[in-house]
Amino acid sequence: MKTEDRIALKKVENSVKNNENIYQVAIPWREDISCHDLPYNYKMALRRLLSTEKRLLRDPNVANLYSDVIRHYLDSGYIRQVSREEDNTDAWFLPHFAVVRPIKATTKVRIVFNAAAKQDGISLNDTIYQGPKLQNELFDVLLRFRRHPVALVCDIAEMYLRIETAPGDRTYHRFLWRFMDQNKEPSQYEFNRIVFGVNSSPFLAQYVTHKNAEKLADAYPMAAETILKSTYMDDSMDSVPDSNNGIRLYRELSKVWEAAGMHARKWLSNSKEVLQEIPMEDRSESVDLDEGYLPSIKTLGILWIRDEDTFSFKSCPPPDDFEITKRNFLSKIATLFDPTGFLAPFVIRAKIMLQETWTAGLDWDDQLPEHLSIKAKKWFLELKDIYGGLSLSFRI
Repeated sequence: MKTEDRIALKKVENSVKNNENIYQVAIPWREDISCHDLPYNYKMALRRLLSTEKRLLRDPNVANLYSDVIRHYLDSGYIRQVSREEDNTDAWFLPHFAVVRPIKATTKVRIVFNAAAKQDGISLNDTIYQGPKLQNELFDVLLRFRRHPVALVCDIAEMYLRIETAPGDRTYHRFLWRFMDQNKEPSQYEFNRIVFGVNSSPFLAQYVTHKNAEKLADAYPMAAETILKSTYMDDSMDSVPDSNNGIRLYRELSKVWEAAGMHARKWLSNSKEVLQEIPMEDRSESVDLDEGYLPSIKTLGILWIRDEDTFSFKSCPPPDDFEITKRNFLSKIATLFDPTGFLAPFVIRAKIMLQETWTAGLDWDDQLPEHLSIKAKKWFLELKDIYGGLSLSFRI
C-alpha cells in the first residue's frame, strides 16, 4: 500500500461511526493541499448549471427525470437546501450533468457530480486522498459465482447515498439547482452523504461495507464471506451447494446489509425455491415464477442466462457500411467485455490484426489496406456467430 493510501485508511479508521444503522465517515483530506485552499467557485458552477439546463431543455422527459432524482434526494434526506444565512465563500460547488441509460430497469437518468472540475487550476478531487483499492477483483468474483450449482445475485440500492459524511466536510459538497425554473435564482443544496463522482467515494463505500461485514461475521458467517470475497462495488453474487443454503444466504445478506442502513434489491437466483423466499418487490423485475420463466441479466458485464445457467455475450455487430479504419476496428474490439477469457482465442486474432495496422504505419482514420480489410471483415462475420449462438457453461 502506498504511503498516501495508508494515510487515507488511517484517517477513515479514526473517523468512522455507526449511529442507528447509519455509518458516518470523514473525507480523507490531503495534508499537502487543504480544502480551505479551494477558491470560491460559485460562478463556475453557475455556468455549468446553465449548460446542463440547456441540454436538459432539449428533452423535457429527461429534464423531469433529472428533477425527480433531486426531489428524491431531498425527500430521503441525502441533501438539504442551504439557507442564505449559511452562504459563505469557504465552500465548493459541484457541477453536475445527466447520464441517460434508457435500457436500465431502474434509474433511467443518473446525475453525475463532477468533482474533477477545476477552478483556478484546482479541483475538489485534488484535495482528497483517493484511498486504497478495496474492491475485489472482477475475475475472482465471477469464479466464486460459478463455484457451486445454486447462484444468488443482488444489487444494493443507492450504496453511496446510504453513508453519511462528517458534518465538517459537507460544505465542500454543495451544488446549484432550481428545478428548471429559469426565472428564479438557483438555490444551494448540500450533500450529507458520499457523492458519486468524488475520487474517494469507492474506497469509503468499500471500507464501510467491509467493516460492517467483519463486525457481524460471527452471527452471519455466510453473508460476511460473500460481502468480503464475492461483492464487486454494489453487486453481491455468490453460489452455494443447494437451495437450503441459498435461502440461508439470502436471509443473512438481507440482515447484514440492513445493519449498514442499506437495502438489497433485484434479487435473482437459478433456484425457484430460493426465489420463493424473496418478496416480489425485491426480486428482479422480469422474474415470473408462475410462468416458470427465469430471464437473463448482466452479471458484472457478462450475460448470465439463469434458466440455462450459462454465460453468454451480446453486442451489435457493425453495419454493412462500417468503415474499417484503425480507430473503428479498435473501438469494436473494445466492446467485447470478457474478464474471464472465454473469448480469448477469438479476441487475440483481432489484437494481432491491430498490431499489424501499427506495423503498417497507418493513421487512426486511414482505411485498412485490402489484405487487412479482408481479415477484419472475416472477423466481423464470425462475430455475428458468437453473438448469435455462443453460450458457455462454466463451473469450477
